[in-house]
Amino acid sequence: MPDISQLVSPMAEQFEHRSPVTPLADLRNARVALVDSMLNPKAGWGQALLDGAEATLGERGAEFGRERRKPVGGDPTDEWADNIARQYRAAVIAVGD
Repeated sequence: MPDISQLVSPMAEQFEHRSPVTPLADLRNARVALVDSMLNPKAGWGQALLDGAEATLGERGAEFGRERRKPVGGDPTDEWADNIARQYRAAVIAVGD
């Protein structure tokens, strides 16, 4: 099982401070999840942010998959994070509105 110990849920009532994750040294052929978790996905802001990340990281050789995550009421965070970690080496998540 992938190590998800570096993830912190924004929905957590309590969490422990963690150091930033070590950046990937090389993105060539690394699968990166581009996750839209915006409150208003129809506005397209999340996709626009992710398009920019894809353009920038794509220049470094990364490969991408698009994912959607409900900001509230979706799958349990640990379950969702495990699934993403199994499929991808990194994730860029657009959150807000």
